[in-house]
Amino acid sequence: DNYAAVLRHYGNVCFVLERYDEGIGQIKKEIEIRSVNEDAKLADARLNLAEFYKQQGEFDQAIEQIKLSEKILAHYYQPTDSELIACRLNLGVTYYYANDQKGSLEILQTQFVSIDEISFTAEEDIRALYIYGLLLSQSGNKTLAIQALEKAKTLWESIDNADHE
Repeated sequence: DNYAAVLRHYGNVCFVLERYDEGIGQIKKEIEIRSVNEDAKLADARLNLAEFYKQQGEFDQAIEQIKLSEKILAHYYQPTDSELIACRLNLGVTYYYANDQKGSLEILQTQFVSIDEISFTAEEDIRALYIYGLLLSQSGNKTLAIQALEKAKTLWESIDNADHE
């Protein structure tokens, strides 16, 4: 477990330095070690690998890693738990970046059932809500698109205001 943690940190440093191929190698080694136990640490390692793939524009590989992570997380969390929701939003956003608007919209729709009840503050989640609004607009659902975009704007402003206090 300690060696896997070292590999993760090494990979993260590679990410910051934009040495993505080297980082992918480190994270793949971490995944190999963690594969003995299908737990949240393995799911996190797969999500980490997906981020490397996204940086390289390898969205299909990123989607595959996110799906594998989601499958693992589903054994530990309920669909309404933040860990699983964040994973699903990540998947929806990645489909969007892969130019699969239909796939993205299908996933995001299941996560944003009631826009009024959304209260998260993670930038990635707000970005997903923004993308959802764009997709709704493109699909012709202007009313819901405006609700989603206004909610995303409000959430961004609340984060921005908190940063300046």
